[in-house]
Amino acid sequence: MGRRKLLKATCSSFALLLLTACTRPSPEQALRDTIAEMVKAVEARDVKTLLEHIADDFTRNSGGLDRRQLRAMLVGVFLRHQKIHVVTTIRDVTIDGGRAQARFNVLATGASGSASLLPETGRLWTVDSAWRRVGADWKLYNADWRD
Repeated sequence: MGRRKLLKATCSSFALLLLTACTRPSPEQALRDTIAEMVKAVEARDVKTLLEHIADDFTRNSGGLDRRQLRAMLVGVFLRHQKIHVVTTIRDVTIDGGRAQARFNVLATGASGSASLLPETGRLWTVDSAWRRVGADWKLYNADWRD
């Protein structure tokens, strides 16, 4: 009888563990995770991975910047800086069905040599961003950033 209870408890625990592992994150957490993945891509100087999170129809509010121009800008930044470090502080996330707004601060530093211990440049931006859900992924379709 004791073995049967132990087996039942073990099976129940295993089933609960499987259900927990298969649970999808909330839409807000998924968006926060996407922003974190984008930060990692910038620090790795990985344009391809970063652009996977950018919608084909991306625009910047305050200037005529589209996805192609954003890519060119990123390539230029990555060529100038061998080391990039980014700190992001998300201030606000609003989810409305398949759309979202996120406001965050970004501090980025860069150095031209891979052996540099200290950053040579740094900048702080406030970012207002608009996202849409595409399948299970969030895609950035509009952003504006300012010093």
